[in-house]
Amino acid sequence: MAGVSSTQALLGLLFLSDSKAIRETLFQSDISLAKKTVIQMGTISPLESIELQKNIFKQHGEYLEAPFLGSRKEALEGKL
Repeated sequence: MAGVSSTQALLGLLFLSDSKAIRETLFQSDISLAKKTVIQMGTISPLESIELQKNIFKQHGEYLEAPFLGSRKEALEGKL
């Protein structure tokens, strides 16, 4: 959602390294998640995902999890 006013963006795709980075991005800023959909694509634990969902729902946002698995090396080797 960086670089776009939170009043303009209806959808945020997160490709962050861990749940700490996700929390820092979403909850330690002035971004409003009301009426927004957050699609989290990092690999986090089920409990972290549930907590993330609860916090987004509290702000009247929507949450989807679509983990992206793999690495640059695997992609270059055609193993994704």
